[in-house]
Amino acid sequence: MDDIVNYGPEWTWQENKQFENGFVEFPKDCPNRWERIAAKLGAKSAMKVEQHYAVLLTDLEAIEAGLIDHLLEYADNEDVSEAPKCEKKQTKNFKKNGPN
Repeated sequence: MDDIVNYGPEWTWQENKQFENGFVEFPKDCPNRWERIAAKLGAKSAMKVEQHYAVLLTDLEAIEAGLIDHLLEYADNEDVSEAPKCEKKQTKNFKKNGPN
């Protein structure tokens, strides 16, 4: 796997999200999985999709082994404004159990 290049800015937030959705739509036993996910992305080849998956597995192994102690930051040129914003929601339990 040494020949796999870090995917960094090659993959936008939207492409990563489509990639993740492809994994839900096309599970590992699905024929032509990489080709189908690539078709959903449009701009990535099946080989690029498979390489992206391999890099993610390598990253996950490093995180689980404790080799990565912080989250990677977005590249300066990455447009994070495309990422959805998280909203804090109150629940009934909060009101019920919260301070009086």
